[in-house]
Amino acid sequence: MRSLYFLVLFILPFMGWGQSDERIEASIEYAEKENFTKAIEIISQEINEFPRDFFPRYLRAYYNYYNNDITKAINDVNVAISLEGEFGSAYELRANLRAQNTDYLLAIDDYKTAAQLDSSLTYNLVKAGLILEKLGRFEEACQWFYEADSLKSGVSENFLEDCQEDRSMEDFHVILDLKKKAKSKKYGYHRNNPIQVGEGPRGGPSNQQDYLELLRDENGKIIKYRRVGSCCGYKLDSAPFGYAMLDEYEIVFTNRKGKTQTKKLYISFYEYETPKIPYNLFGPKSKP
Repeated sequence: MRSLYFLVLFILPFMGWGQSDERIEASIEYAEKENFTKAIEIISQEINEFPRDFFPRYLRAYYNYYNNDITKAINDVNVAISLEGEFGSAYELRANLRAQNTDYLLAIDDYKTAAQLDSSLTYNLVKAGLILEKLGRFEEACQWFYEADSLKSGVSENFLEDCQEDRSMEDFHVILDLKKKAKSKKYGYHRNNPIQVGEGPRGGPSNQQDYLELLRDENGKIIKYRRVGSCCGYKLDSAPFGYAMLDEYEIVFTNRKGKTQTKKLYISFYEYETPKIPYNLFGPKSKP
């Protein structure tokens, strides 16, 4: 969150305010401490008093983003862009939100706009390319990787090397959305009934992350997760050396009553079966 503070110091002079408002600084201090509820409360006071100011609205969108509230963040960043349409970071933020909300084509447009508006944001061309890869549009993806490379945007050599190969979606499994609920309450929560995500264009761990990023709690918020480690080895002929492992993730989410819950999910990328939504969780656009 430290970068958020420097962002404010950089942009405030350009917003014509002269000095930063006390409420803006206070909200940033709480955000740096990851107390986003308090940060949102304070910056909302600023918005209520100055509803036509772009930056407080952008900040609240950012706070909601880090608070895993995608819907509120999108609403705020849309208003921010309507007030100031030339700020590249706002488009980058909206692109991140749209990607997490499975609005992939809209996300690609915003990533490109961010890169066009701000030369320091050209790495967003890589983000657009990665989405195009998942959509199976490999040639277009490579165009954006090459463009980003020409702009010295830190494109991975692996991306450029892959562009020299003839790739097909038949070789991969991609996870773009989650719509089907699991019938078993043990799905994902028990090592004997793991989530099987397979390997995508960027490998198995990337598919695991794509899957986890699509899960929502009863309040529609993105869950938090961290990889605990590998476990539960089993024989599998198609795995390297005929032996596969499960990855164990700890997930944290809030139920409808506001109580924090911690669970473990077991995920395999060595096998694939259309991923489903575990019990008590939801997809990006499914209604709790």
